Amino acid sequence: FPSHDNVRQMIDTTKYPLIVGGDFNDTPFSSTTRTIGAKLSDTFIEKGRGPGGTYLNNYLLTRIDYLFHDKKFRTALNILAWVVLCGLPT
Repeated sequence: FPSHDNVRQMIDTTKYPLIVGGDFNDTPFSSTTRTIGAKLSDTFIEKGRGPGGTYLNNYLLTRIDYLFHDKKFRTALNILAWVVLCGLPT
């Protein structure tokens, strides 16, 4: 998998609008998330509701999955957290 610096380099050099998403296994405050999201819009920040957690770790709901997009796009709806949470084992 490419490092966050490699992904950021691709973001900085592409001439096309981007959508970047995935399981980053990192918190919203990590250097990985901040580096990749610096030039992109975070769909959860724009349209998300609630705690935004996508992973249940020791009874603590944590956000580790992200969907970013070029600022040329707009977020109409963010359902990433609901989709991921619905897949948690009971």
